Amino acid sequence: AREDVPRPQVWMARGDAMSVGSPFGLLAQVIRRAAGVRQGEPVVLRQQKLRARLARYLEGMALDRVAEFLAEVVGAPVEDSIASVQLRAARQDAVLMGDQRRRAWEDWLAAECSHQPVLVVLEDLQWGDVPTVGFVDAALRNLREKPFMVLALARPEVHDLFPKLWADRRVQEIRLGELTRRPAEKLVRQTLGSSVPVATVQRIVELAAGNAFYMEELIRAVAEGQGDALPETVLAMVQARLESLDADARWILRAASVFGGAFWRGGVLSLLGGAQRTTEIDQWLAVLVDRELVSRRADSRFPAEEEFAFRHGLVREAAYAMLTDDDRILGHRLAAEWLERVGETDPAVLAEHYDRAHEPARAIGWYENAALGALEGNDFAAALARAERAIACGAAGAARGELRLLQAEAHRWSGEHGQAAALAEEALELLPSGAPLWFAAAGELGEACGKIGDIERLRRVTTTLAEHGAEGISG
Repeated sequence: AREDVPRPQVWMARGDAMSVGSPFGLLAQVIRRAAGVRQGEPVVLRQQKLRARLARYLEGMALDRVAEFLAEVVGAPVEDSIASVQLRAARQDAVLMGDQRRRAWEDWLAAECSHQPVLVVLEDLQWGDVPTVGFVDAALRNLREKPFMVLALARPEVHDLFPKLWADRRVQEIRLGELTRRPAEKLVRQTLGSSVPVATVQRIVELAAGNAFYMEELIRAVAEGQGDALPETVLAMVQARLESLDADARWILRAASVFGGAFWRGGVLSLLGGAQRTTEIDQWLAVLVDRELVSRRADSRFPAEEEFAFRHGLVREAAYAMLTDDDRILGHRLAAEWLERVGETDPAVLAEHYDRAHEPARAIGWYENAALGALEGNDFAAALARAERAIACGAAGAARGELRLLQAEAHRWSGEHGQAAALAEEALELLPSGAPLWFAAAGELGEACGKIGDIERLRRVTTTLAEHGAEGISG
């Protein structure tokens, strides 16, 4: 693509198993990469970088509006005291916020496409999120006459998460089949040499069963003299390879696996004992790169933090399986604390780490933030699920009431007014009487009762509101 004339802009984002479904997770990556914004930088600097990028082709009131709403997406929100009327209104209405974010995204993308073709690459979309898919779908629909293309790479299960993915957008799908016997045999002979025994070639091809990654690992094992005892499955193959590593190399891989598919040098240092082991850990990271178990990434989500990635998801899974339960719990707690320090802005990631660390009190708030983000992205199923995770972590009292209110709103927007009424009524009982959120719960309950025709309950809500008086209602 970069050899085309005119040369397109290429914006990339990668999904990760630790952040699957995180609202706007992939879209935020796309915008941050395009603008050179990194998590962990001061908020003002992130806002300045974003605005400078947008100002290439936007100006005036359009620039102000787009900058404000895309800043919300990338985790660099404008202070309420200087926010526009539009932004302040959107912060009171999750669905309105989602609509404004989508408008800002499309306006910016349209401006970019008017000057240069844009290619958005979404890698590992099976670990993506509904809001990103929805925003991309809207852009493909509304900018269909613009030079805008999306290349999405994913495992087959992507269709389970996103049924009929972009089906109405002239999508072209290429399904990669398994390696057939003839090219598989050719690959083995080209790698191991023409003198390799026929039986060895056949054994590798049969075990690999068309899986290119497994075949590469099997070829590697034969080249290293392990051909007499080839494991029967790809996972066993990877586990055997890891077991052959030095203990220190396995130790680093186990720590890295806690973070997910991507990890950072500073994060590994934090889990394994800090600065006194810097030289030792750097040396082993270099060995792991040489052994093609991990790779260095050209850019990093966090400033001054070198980022690495596991070469394949199975390598990460095998390393993670080697952790003891106690090490896993401690690792997730240390990982969450390190990510917070360096500026991680994805609440779903932090919630997942604290939940796996058996720190439910610290997970609750992050789950609530993730649920609110999903609501703003019109991903009502994710909003309900994340709020329920927070409740499962022990949210009680007013905190539980806020979560039930959020779930009631999600059900209302899904047209499920009976569930909305039940949850709003529970929220009303849990929230402090007369507080703003209490009145919001009463409003949700009243609207839901009106939709389902529950006149008696609607009358009770109206009476309760009247008892607090007009002054309380306006507050």
